[in-house]
Amino acid sequence: MLCWLLSGVKLLDGDQRGVYERLGAPVGVLGPGLHILMPWPLGKLRPVEYGTIHTIAVGADAAPDAQEQIGAEDAPPASLNRVWDVARPTEAEYLVASQSGGQQEFQAVNAEIRVLYRTGLTDADAWQSVYGSADQQAVVKEQAARLATRYFSSHTLDTVMGGQREQLEESLRAQLAQAVAPDHAGIEIVAVLIEAIHPPAGAAAAYHAVQAAEINADASVANATGHATRTAGEAQEEAQQALDAAQAKAVEKLAAATGDAYQFGADRNAYRSSPQAFLMERRDRDLEGLKGVALTVVDARLTAAQMPLIDMRAPAPGPTGAAMAPATHEQSEGFVADQQIPATSTEGPPPAGTAEEAAADAAHGAH
Repeated sequence: MLCWLLSGVKLLDGDQRGVYERLGAPVGVLGPGLHILMPWPLGKLRPVEYGTIHTIAVGADAAPDAQEQIGAEDAPPASLNRVWDVARPTEAEYLVASQSGGQQEFQAVNAEIRVLYRTGLTDADAWQSVYGSADQQAVVKEQAARLATRYFSSHTLDTVMGGQREQLEESLRAQLAQAVAPDHAGIEIVAVLIEAIHPPAGAAAAYHAVQAAEINADASVANATGHATRTAGEAQEEAQQALDAAQAKAVEKLAAATGDAYQFGADRNAYRSSPQAFLMERRDRDLEGLKGVALTVVDARLTAAQMPLIDMRAPAPGPTGAAMAPATHEQSEGFVADQQIPATSTEGPPPAGTAEEAAADAAHGAH
């Protein structure tokens, strides 16, 4: 009798609660602690989890790895290796929509998605977990797989690979919560975690080759762009230098031409004022450049009979050690090549000039 009465004494831990049935009818939800109830079978307590979180892998047959306690200084275990070229049992393969050549196609990706759920904390969730569904895990896994398959099949590869993970996780969590609500299983979806989305492990080598080719192409484009920029800069610099040189030369020529024009204008005005003085000044200026130079001056006023003969031939060399023979009388008197030419001299006074020449000489002396 005492043992039968003690069957009505129930102790619930901190992570437990229970639905109390009296005479087969549920009457309430009891929280953690010690409870005195009617003995069995008049009173029955159906235990319900209180805050325990469960994890399932969406689309995978293997169960998620048990959570390991890892110290701060410990090496991470191999289970945390997320290198995608190694297949993991918790990953599932999905088909992603794509289009090529105007035709719709599909591409395959692997994704590791985990769902964290628990029994709701309200009394209604506790009742639903007892009377609504016998297997909460099956409900969550089925609905999550359906939502994941629909998402991947309705998006392109670029959207799936480059989308915002946080937004996608929150969207899937809200959709999954709505999907399990009609089952009345008292399930609360805590979070949806997307651990990885990547091409299948078998395509790792080809994918790496594509990535390497894209990197090389980007590097080649960057090098070509840099070379083009550098070449354009050098061409612009050379063009600017040529333009500056041409402008400088044009300025110099313009200045020289302006100076020459000014000088020509001054000379023309001077010639108009006094032609004879201008010409005499020009002759004197030209003769100043002949200072220190041996000259033979032939006066233009000499007549043809008085013109001298200038022998430009070099004298013939005499015998070694012998002195040159003196010139003969014919040579000294102007005979050349056995032909007699009247000898002339410029040491005497020049013949009388014209009146114009006398006026020019007078103007030169005054100057």
